[in-house]
Amino acid sequence: MVPIGEMWNRIKGEDDIMTGHTKPTLLQLRRQTHITSARLAQAAGVTPGQAYAVEVGGFVSVEIAQRVLQTFNRLTHMHYTLHDIALHLTQHWQHTPPHTTTLYASVL
Repeated sequence: MVPIGEMWNRIKGEDDIMTGHTKPTLLQLRRQTHITSARLAQAAGVTPGQAYAVEVGGFVSVEIAQRVLQTFNRLTHMHYTLHDIALHLTQHWQHTPPHTTTLYASVL
């Protein structure tokens, strides 16, 4: 569970260390338009939870974030990049682990 203070910081924006300015969240930007969260998620082809995670600056994959942001740009005729918004990007493993273990359980 995310503490209230941390969630508020995510919603209000994230400081850009390079410029000293606060980056807006996609939620802040979306609220200035006619687009709903549900419409954004559906048009991006992601779940409402994934779209919301991007909106509040949560932890999401680059692929999901890019898909949601590109859809937002297309629907609003704006142009934002992932660098322009408050966001925490996660990385996925590029390769399968060399050794995988399968556990079997027997039911008696």
